[in-house]
Amino acid sequence: MFDALGWCAEQRLGVPVVSGALAIVCSAEGELHLDRDGYLRIPLRVRRRSGIRTGDRLLLAADTRGRRLLVFPPPTIDQLFAGRIHELGQVQP
Repeated sequence: MFDALGWCAEQRLGVPVVSGALAIVCSAEGELHLDRDGYLRIPLRVRRRSGIRTGDRLLLAADTRGRRLLVFPPPTIDQLFAGRIHELGQVQP
């Protein structure tokens, strides 16, 4: 996924929180970075701002045009799909 975004090891990244989701972007002043092995570790202060808890499964989406990684924690996913899930529950087989 990082290759598709054009990111490489030790790339500095900014991480604004938008409506509960992270929109990780390249930024020379960024507070995050990919480590030498290409892993991205999200600090506790950032996880708290977005409601990410230890053990949460996250939905990741690469926006290759915007060169950003979108990270959706469970509460944000629930909000995004709440209406659709309700509609699908109304469907009769």
